[in-house]
Amino acid sequence: MINIAICEDNFKQRDYINSIIENYIIRENLNMKIALSTDKSADIINFAKNHEERAIYFLDIYLVNDMHGIELGKQVRNIDPTAFIIFVTTHSEVTAMVFEYKVAAMDYILKDDKIKMKSRIEECLKHASNLYFNESKFNRIITVKTSHKILNLRVEDILFLETSEKAHKIRVHEMNSQKEFYATLKEIEEQLGDDFYRCHKSFIVNVKKIKEINKTLGCAIMANGEQCYISNKYFKGLVECLQKNT
Repeated sequence: MINIAICEDNFKQRDYINSIIENYIIRENLNMKIALSTDKSADIINFAKNHEERAIYFLDIYLVNDMHGIELGKQVRNIDPTAFIIFVTTHSEVTAMVFEYKVAAMDYILKDDKIKMKSRIEECLKHASNLYFNESKFNRIITVKTSHKILNLRVEDILFLETSEKAHKIRVHEMNSQKEFYATLKEIEEQLGDDFYRCHKSFIVNVKKIKEINKTLGCAIMANGEQCYISNKYFKGLVECLQKNT
């Protein structure tokens, strides 16, 4: 499901955008819904912080007596790096600001022509839907909500997971990075699938990312050279799991 959030301080314009989106969703039977339609930037920021699903944001550039729309887009991008952000405005001269703020917007739609506006909104919805479908089809994603932002972890990028030295946190090892967040291995393990094996009470390994197993050291050498520890209790089971996946 893709949630849609709209921030527009002109009621008539907001109602028009709502109607375009609702009619297109029904007509094309898209897996989307308008989850928020507001004139307040704070509502958008709270929405971004508190919703885990993939989202599309339609943001007016100029919000009267409120935060500038491009700054709002920047804050949304910082909270949710995967957001689809579309700016809607009557001011074509501020297009360059979108690039200056590094918002990485999907589109910039002018309000001066209602027919073109409707067409561009529908094109954005179609494009976002296609991207979402392809991601869901070819990439399994684990979504983790932290206090400050949403983390979307591609399962195929994970080498192994371990409990952190910090209480109630786990650390995810990827090829060139590590991420820490509050969760338990059990919570994440339930979302992983058959390519992952609990090789230690504090470690879960992606079997497909193992380069070799060193029984003397009691660890698996991962694709990037890192070591993932294996307890004697789980060693035999890991070897069997590795054989099944090769």
